[in-house]
Amino acid sequence: MAVAITRRDVSVGDLRREAGRTRDARAARRMLAIAEERPGGAGAFQREFAGLVAASLPAAAQGKPIEVWFMDEARVGQQGTLTRVWAPRGTRPRALRDHRYTSVHLFGAVCPERGIGAAVVLPHVNVDAMTIHLAEISRNVTEGAHAVLVLDQAGCMCPRTSACCRCRPTHLN
Repeated sequence: MAVAITRRDVSVGDLRREAGRTRDARAARRMLAIAEERPGGAGAFQREFAGLVAASLPAAAQGKPIEVWFMDEARVGQQGTLTRVWAPRGTRPRALRDHRYTSVHLFGAVCPERGIGAAVVLPHVNVDAMTIHLAEISRNVTEGAHAVLVLDQAGCMCPRTSACCRCRPTHLN
């Protein structure tokens, strides 16, 4: 079964009007939360993005091609399952449980314009891991171009003095 996904920009006023019309209280709360979170409307990021990029580019990048990359990280792993032991009601039997766990962190970035991505799998999230991922991204950026990396609000894992990363956090809220 195919599902058609459509996207349209909705203003804050439209969200509030639609929240007032709907009979689904949960959907109304979600719409009002989105309206509060995005004062400029749902398309504020897209409208302000070009200006933010232009304002944050260093002088060396002026007039050169710019690639926009989107990055995120995730932890994937497994912990021991719940231990269940049969026992008569009212007793507390001893149940051994494996408290060890293993996990890895996936760092991934994509450049939708070029249809290319860069990813690494690392055991920890720290400054060194982010530096390795930035190096992987830089290997995939077109020769002579500069990359703008869009991160989520999880925080930058780069030191402010890093030569490979000029973190300039810009929040649209």
